[in-house]
Amino acid sequence: RITFFAMFLISIILIPVYFYAYDIVSILFERGEFGENSVQKVSLILKEFVWYIPFYIGALFLSRTVLSLGRSRVFFFGNIISIVVLGFSLFLLNTLNKFDIGFAFFAVYSISFIYLLANCLRK
Repeated sequence: RITFFAMFLISIILIPVYFYAYDIVSILFERGEFGENSVQKVSLILKEFVWYIPFYIGALFLSRTVLSLGRSRVFFFGNIISIVVLGFSLFLLNTLNKFDIGFAFFAVYSISFIYLLANCLRK
C-alpha cells in the first residue's frame, strides 16, 4: 500500500515537472555558458526521463519488501528479465532508427516493477 501511495505522490509531483521542464532547466542552469540551445536540449532529456521515475522508486520499495520476505532468488530472475527487456527495447529502437534511451529505461523499470509486485503479492 505504501508503494502505491509513493508512486501516486511522485507521479503527481512529476506531472508539472514534465510540463514546465523548459522553465525548470532555464531557472537552474541558464547562466553564463549554458545558453538557449542547451536549455532546449536538456529540457527534452528531462521530459523523456521523467516517465520512468515512479516505477524506479516503486521498484526500490518493492526490492526492500522482497528482501524482507526472504525471496532473494527473485533478483536473479529479475535481472535476467531486465537485461532481455533492455536488449529488446534497444533492438526495437535501433530498427526504427530512433534512439530513445528514455523509452528503454521506462520499459526496464516498469517491467521490473510489475515483476517485483507479482512476487511480493504471491503467497
